[in-house]
Amino acid sequence: MSEKIDIVVKFFAMVRQTVGKRKMDLDIKKGTKVNELVEDIIEDYPELDNIRDILIVSVNKKTAADDQILEDGDEVAIMPPVTGG
Repeated sequence: MSEKIDIVVKFFAMVRQTVGKRKMDLDIKKGTKVNELVEDIIEDYPELDNIRDILIVSVNKKTAADDQILEDGDEVAIMPPVTGG
């Protein structure tokens, strides 16, 4: 049996609208990388696939690399790029 860790995923802007939630608590497999988490979320919410390449992911309020391994208690934020005028 693989070990699990608990993380919180927060969604912002159009990602929040698509998912329909501000945040979700997830149990994921220990050793899961940021890009694997994003793939799992896109699998559950395929409407996000068309913005996959522009999504910004942060872990504990710092920009995350795709290959960053998630740790127990991490807070992950997923959002589109911020635009303004």
